[in-house]
Amino acid sequence: MITEQYGHESNEYFQFPDEPEILYVKIITESELDNDESKNYTYENKDDNNLKSRTLGDWYIRKDRIEKIKYIVGVAGGSDNKILSAYSVHSPKYNAQKSVRFQTDSSSTETITKLYKDYQIDKRIKELRFSGPIHY
Repeated sequence: MITEQYGHESNEYFQFPDEPEILYVKIITESELDNDESKNYTYENKDDNNLKSRTLGDWYIRKDRIEKIKYIVGVAGGSDNKILSAYSVHSPKYNAQKSVRFQTDSSSTETITKLYKDYQIDKRIKELRFSGPIHY
């Protein structure tokens, strides 16, 4: 499912077959992360201690799937699968290792509200099962 063509290890993400536009990603150590959403993070200025930066990327995903993704949702894996962040995304950018980082103009609060209303993600999120740690 994830970049077998590039030979990279799987990252922790999940997509329900009937909603390919939402990418769910597992975020570890959410209690230690900065919640400042004011910066636009790129490959050059990513911050692994910031929740927005960690949610937006770096992901190894097949190119045919990348173009379909409209939302990315950061989830604290575990029994409750708590939603930590969510962004409407556009303009995927690639680095030399072929990973992708998404760009956003939305706030997490706005996007979470929209996803609850339009996709009922509060019900879907309980079905998520991540198998291991996230890889950067």
